[in-house]
Amino acid sequence: MKRPNMIKLYALAASLLLSVCGFSNSIPKAEFRGAWLHIVGNKSLATMSTAQLQEKFINTFDSLQMAGCNAVIFQVRPCADAFYDSELEPWTRYLTGVQGQAPDPYWDPLQFAIDECHKRGMELHAWCNPYRVTLEESDTLCKGHFYYKHKELFVKYGDKIFFNPGEPLCRKFVTKVMVDLVKRYDIDALHFDDYFYPYPIAGKEFDDQKAFEKYGAKQGFDAQHKDDWRRDNVTLLIKQISKEIKQIKPWIRFGISPFGIHRNKKDTPDGSGSDTNGLSNYHALFADVPLWIEKGYVDYNVPQLYWEIGHPRADYDVLIRWWSRTSHRGHLYIGQNVGSLSKPDLDNPSTTQMRRKIELSRTLPNIHGNVWWPGWSLSRNAGYATDSLIQTYQKYPALIPPYSDIDNIKPMPVENLRKEGYLLRWNQQRKEASDPMQRAHFYVIYHFPAGTDIDISNSRYIVKITRDSEFSIAENCNHKDKSLNHGKGSRYVVSVVDRCWNESENNAVWEEKKGYSDWYYSRLEEFSSEIPVDSKDIVFLGNSLTQGGKWDELFPEIQAELEKRGGAIRNRGIIGDTADGIYDRLDEIVEGKPFKLFFLTGANDISHNLSADTIAARIEKVVERVQRESPDTKIYLQSVFPFNESFKRYKALNGKTHVVCEVNEILKEMCRRRGVEYLDIHDLFAEKGNREVMRAEISPDGLHLNSKGYEIWVEAIRKYVAE
Repeated sequence: MKRPNMIKLYALAASLLLSVCGFSNSIPKAEFRGAWLHIVGNKSLATMSTAQLQEKFINTFDSLQMAGCNAVIFQVRPCADAFYDSELEPWTRYLTGVQGQAPDPYWDPLQFAIDECHKRGMELHAWCNPYRVTLEESDTLCKGHFYYKHKELFVKYGDKIFFNPGEPLCRKFVTKVMVDLVKRYDIDALHFDDYFYPYPIAGKEFDDQKAFEKYGAKQGFDAQHKDDWRRDNVTLLIKQISKEIKQIKPWIRFGISPFGIHRNKKDTPDGSGSDTNGLSNYHALFADVPLWIEKGYVDYNVPQLYWEIGHPRADYDVLIRWWSRTSHRGHLYIGQNVGSLSKPDLDNPSTTQMRRKIELSRTLPNIHGNVWWPGWSLSRNAGYATDSLIQTYQKYPALIPPYSDIDNIKPMPVENLRKEGYLLRWNQQRKEASDPMQRAHFYVIYHFPAGTDIDISNSRYIVKITRDSEFSIAENCNHKDKSLNHGKGSRYVVSVVDRCWNESENNAVWEEKKGYSDWYYSRLEEFSSEIPVDSKDIVFLGNSLTQGGKWDELFPEIQAELEKRGGAIRNRGIIGDTADGIYDRLDEIVEGKPFKLFFLTGANDISHNLSADTIAARIEKVVERVQRESPDTKIYLQSVFPFNESFKRYKALNGKTHVVCEVNEILKEMCRRRGVEYLDIHDLFAEKGNREVMRAEISPDGLHLNSKGYEIWVEAIRKYVAE
């Protein structure tokens, strides 16, 4: 599958949006940063092949991760159907174009999304609509749909069909669907949006009178309190779902995203509503969200505050302050409309409202983050909002704030933090790993450059959030904050985050003992993006001399023959590498077990003032490991090349030309003893009459080779490569 392109950063245009003046200094470490990905009405999805759709999701998840998001709210049940494999409801028409038709070839989009989000250190919240059955008059329900079994449980309102919230069997069925979803998938949360009772149509009444007559009095409601009965019906569903999913998985979260106005002040006898004049979630959709929060039926609330600051009927500033004042339990996130972020700031029309909106969400009490709508627009960099998130507002990663109402016990730190090659590896303590509540949900890797105090409260030092129990230090070189360069004395900290985002304390620390360069790790990252080495390959292993050779082009006929067998010539040279560095990165090679290995190193070891015996011993350590772990690999150890001090380019090599010959003599004996093919080609590169000095005409700098030098090298080893 083709990998996605990185988002293009439109620096000039983005700078007009930012105007931040140091605002990035206030970036919190703990902040929910979600994005809604809807499928309802998105008919283009059904026109895509499986590969195209998966690529679209991967591109989008990559974009969201780059923008600093840590949760995806993914719509999986838009209209009493499923964007996943369900025995209770049919496949959604938004996947295949026809409701009830399974994807061919088969795949499960929800499982795919869960896996891809978790790979990126992001959560996956399954977004469901509880009552909606159809969206358009032309929507047809497939044979076997629950609707045909119990038509009496449904209400047609306008051109849409809905479950009747007043029917207990409807609540039972919807709860059953939610329980099935939670049981079978490793989702992090269940999420409902604002569609409870349908949005009102002028002059039309939702026809649930029969249900009211049947159940209203039994539930304690008379004709004057039908609206209260409706609200109670929705509350009963929310309460029932919350109870049952928590019994299955205590860590699972239940989130609600209501319409942004709960009640207008004019409609509340005590004046407790917001100073707004719009549709009321409480009166029109019959959802009493503050009650659910107070009772603990929901774990987080995301009111959709899609209006701009200064809106005459629904001012964002008024509403965010109202929700902040009235939220005293669970988490409160703010639903942000990406389109409204570009509205002009009231105090400074030359800038947008984005800064002020985020500033309010971060400075007002009881607010724990934001959710972006629509999430798809971030992958398109709509209004340059994504640039602003990447460069400023979500520049550094963030952990989701702990759900301490569910669990406030911090997991124990990892054990056996160690470095193997260029990988950091660790283990979660066995007792912790066996406890579902304390088991590692993610690991957080921090990197502190040499001379920097360890401070895990500062999100700037987070380099990765991962489910893996290993981390490639090579990735650190691609971290967007280039001031966090790797080097000797830098330290890594690995913490554990459990299912409720409690983070471990007193974490293990690993300190870099060797001063490998960022270039070294960047080169390793290049290797990791290539097809891994395997038994059909020929590998050239070494330092800059090896890296400088385009070996597949220098041996075109051999490369072509290898390709017929599924193999290739692989260049595994790294500028500046030493024998110890090569040993540290041998994992990929010995695991791949190539059938030939051409190995050359030594010059950089000489520049480090090591003796010939020490250098040869370190080279032998590499040879010994390859022989031990990949015994079928044919090793060709090439003699160390001479160098030429007259170029005056490499001062660390001055006065050390004699060491090359000393090392080569020891290596020759070592190869004889170990049964390794020793390619004694040193003299081909030396001046006549002075074998300690490299020929000036084959080198641009006295150490490396020009094209003529590589021609000599290729001809010297051709028969060994070809045999």
